[in-house]
Amino acid sequence: MALVLGLALSPAAFAKKPDPMPGPSVVQNFDGDVYLFVETPAAITAPWGKISFDLWGETFKFYFKAANLTAGTGYTLKVGDLELGSFTADISGNGSLSGGVASDSFTNRDVTLTGGSEPLTSLTSFYPISFSFIAPTP
Repeated sequence: MALVLGLALSPAAFAKKPDPMPGPSVVQNFDGDVYLFVETPAAITAPWGKISFDLWGETFKFYFKAANLTAGTGYTLKVGDLELGSFTADISGNGSLSGGVASDSFTNRDVTLTGGSEPLTSLTSFYPISFSFIAPTP
């Protein structure tokens, strides 16, 4: 019992998650959130990202934001083999991408962000994600 309380009351439990930039209000309507890191445990100065997404629907809808990237560098976001799009990090090293991509259902796919030149920056989702395609009703 003391161990459980000690872990629950540790400083990490009260740490505020960094937020590199505000997201659109539509993010509040998404069902899932997953963080991407270069390394685990993640350092606060290391590149990282967060994807918010719908778990089901006609298309895979998402909003992605990242921080601590290399300014002026192009990055590509994927879920498994499904490319979601590309963006260039701004002068502060932040970047974002949103939209919807037609997709069949998929299960346990990692989200990856890759970009830059050698050495290539690569972020991977902390947990794999899944999506269920639900056809529109006529």
